Formats: sequence, C-alpha cells, structure tokens
Amino acid sequence: MSTEHERLKQFISRFSGLAVALSGGTDSTLLAIVAHEILKDRALLVHIRSSLVKIADTEFAVNWANEHGIKLIVHDFDPLTYSDVKKNDALRCYHCKKLIMNNIKDIAAAAGIDNVADGANVDDLDDYRPGIKAADELGIIHPFIETGFSKTDIRALAKSYGLENWDTPAAACLASRISYGTSLEPEDLDKVAKGEAYIENLGFTGCRVRLVNKRAEIEIRQNEFERFIGYSSEVDDYLKSLGFDAVLLNLAGYRQGAMNRILKLEKEE
Repeated sequence: MSTEHERLKQFISRFSGLAVALSGGTDSTLLAIVAHEILKDRALLVHIRSSLVKIADTEFAVNWANEHGIKLIVHDFDPLTYSDVKKNDALRCYHCKKLIMNNIKDIAAAAGIDNVADGANVDDLDDYRPGIKAADELGIIHPFIETGFSKTDIRALAKSYGLENWDTPAAACLASRISYGTSLEPEDLDKVAKGEAYIENLGFTGCRVRLVNKRAEIEIRQNEFERFIGYSSEVDDYLKSLGFDAVLLNLAGYRQGAMNRILKLEKEE
C-alpha cells in the first residue's frame, strides 16, 4: 500500500458518513470505491444528471454503482434555468458548482449524512477552477487534495483497484466546450456531445469538439493527426450536418482546459 493510499484511507475513516459527488470520471470513481471500502453503507454516491453531462457518463455512473453494490442517487437538475450559468461568463463554473453542490448537500442531509466530498486533486489547483472556490465556500471536502494526490497518483491507484476507467481521458462538463461569453443553449451542448461521440467512435479518445463562433474546433492528440486525416471528409460532413458552419482541426492538439488558457491570456493582455 502506498503512502498516499494509506493517508487517503485514514482521512476518509475520520467521517461517520460521506456523500461522494460521482461524475463517472476516474477521480470520483476512485474516491467512491475507497469511501465504500472504508465506510460501507455509510458511503452514498450522488450523480447529477443534466444537459451539461454526457449521457454516456450518467450510464457509466449508474452501471458502475450497481455492479459494485454502492448506493447511488441520480438527481435531475438543470443549471441552464439559472441566468448566471446560462450566460457563460468567466464565473459560470463557480455559479454552476455552487448550485450542484447545494443540491448534493441537501440530498446527503436527507439521508442523514453531513459531509460531501468531490474528486478534486492537487493538479486542479494549477488551473483556473472557480468551481473549487464555490465548493470550499460550501464546506465540500477534497480528500485527494487533503492527502496530496495528483492525477498520476489517482490513475495509478485506480489501476491497482482494477477500475475499468483508470486511464479514461478527463471528461469536463459540456459547457467547457463553449467559448466564454456564448450563451449556453441545449442544442449547442447536444451538438458538441454528438460530435465528440462520433469522433470517439472512430477510435480517437480524449477528443474535444469546441464551439467557437459557430465553428467546430476539433482537438485530438497530436500523434493521431496523421490517422485523423483519413477521416477528415466524413468528420467534416457529419459535424456540418449537426449545424456547425465550419470544421477546423486545432494544431495545438488536445489540451485540457483550453478555454481557460484563452481566458488567462485575455486577462494578461
């Protein structure tokens, strides 16, 4: 057992009960399995289903929890009914996270659980993450940050647990595909979700389809560019059929938090 793993188990054992915000990604899935291992039926998983979450992520969360016998509550919530989220400014994630975590806190309280945790890790502290600030204001616990886990540490431990998604690419909410200042519309979120699903089905994992000025900007790993060219015509046709005006390949390749980098550059100018 690694030092980090032991610290994590000791940290979680401090709580009489813990509700874990389960997105379906590697981080929250690992936290969920460890919390269940330590707390048994005093661990509760909560997944928020909305237009900002891929259907595949919800399906994974439900199936995974069922397979492992962990109690999961799926709660339907639409952040787009709130103007502070829908207008999609630089604080969108702050407002959205606060709404979502308040919902999870209420669900946990109704189940007799006082503490809520998420899968944020120390690498997240290097990015623009207003959602962490919102979570902190609500008293949300970050076990991986508290025990010094990086994303690499999380993947290594998830692999040792045999989690099938231990190396799954990061899956930020669909709003992260829409350029800041562009109102979040359900049809646009659906377009980027369908576009990414199409490209992923061609074998390109970890891709992004970002909506920028009505264009689709595709991000894939740079070492996959050559293979992608063979699919360029059909990808172009499909994405235009979804309603994108043009389809571009970003030569910088896939970059997690690309929209945040643009925002940072704008602030520095």
